[in-house]
Amino acid sequence: MSEVTREQADKLENYVLALGIRGYKKWSEKWVRVYRGMEAEKIQELNEIREILLLRMEVPCCGGLEYAATKAIRQSGKFLPWHIVTISIDGKKINN
Repeated sequence: MSEVTREQADKLENYVLALGIRGYKKWSEKWVRVYRGMEAEKIQELNEIREILLLRMEVPCCGGLEYAATKAIRQSGKFLPWHIVTISIDGKKINN
């Protein structure tokens, strides 16, 4: 899973405060609005920060990690944007 940096957390906080986002429902929806002074291209960056990224290798033993993570996300009962990226044994990204 990926870790959110302090700078990324500050960007999320600024957006939430500027647009008055409160509660899980508004947090879990895809963000499309921009606030005054915000560059329109930055909205995609914010949406990407909020996603859960699972990075796994193509070897069979990493399938257990993928299974455990997807099961935990589903059992949480919440909508969490997420995607899985698989890396080949030679270090290249495999399209999922």
